[in-house]
Amino acid sequence: MAKRVLSEEEIVKERLAYLGTMAGGLAHELRSPLNSIHLNIELLERSGCEAQGEKDVERFNKRVTRIKHEVTSLQKILTEYLQFARPPGVKRLATDVRDYLYDVVEFIEPELDNTSVRVKLEVTEHDYPVLLDRRQMEQVLQNLIFNARDAMDEGGTITIRTSEDDNDIRIELEDTGPGIPLEDQDRIFEAFFTTKKTGTGLGLGISRRIVQEHSGLLLMESPIKQQRGTRFTIVLPKEKLLKHADMEEVEP
Repeated sequence: MAKRVLSEEEIVKERLAYLGTMAGGLAHELRSPLNSIHLNIELLERSGCEAQGEKDVERFNKRVTRIKHEVTSLQKILTEYLQFARPPGVKRLATDVRDYLYDVVEFIEPELDNTSVRVKLEVTEHDYPVLLDRRQMEQVLQNLIFNARDAMDEGGTITIRTSEDDNDIRIELEDTGPGIPLEDQDRIFEAFFTTKKTGTGLGLGISRRIVQEHSGLLLMESPIKQQRGTRFTIVLPKEKLLKHADMEEVEP
């Protein structure tokens, strides 16, 4: 009995420590944008809301733009923390993987236009659909694509390809970046772990959980070729009981 009580106490301590880490991480992420918003509001108050000349208007607009940017940053941070703490339910629809991937890439292409990174699609037709929460899986794909983009400062290629076996469909995202250091590979899915100057360190953890909620796996391999490159693979079960004609109607 004493042993069981000790075990429960340890569980409580672990949960409290985890909550403390969550709170500390959230406070750290919010502090900088909140300070920036506060400072810019003070500057607006001092200068007055009624601009007198062209330079005043320019300064006023810059400060307003800065405030808007920081508010957007706060919204993104809070959204990620809430997703991590209270993930939304998965609403899956039968989806043709090939068409879906083309749609996702087409949607995010404008954000890659100003970079030297290009996305190459090597996807094929598949006999069976998969069941996806399309919005949540799009978040996973965007996170993986943008992570790869950020890792390739000098440009490169992100190749998205698909393959299948008797039971699963695989979506691979492979980049030509420097790869993930060996000492970081065991930690990339940990909450709050990041090597970026900005970011919450929750993106990959959220992505893995979304894939797991689809009864799938999110795998990582790095390096790929000549000690460079990283490959993330999303493994999803085929839905052999559904026909392509029923794609838009099935919501389990």
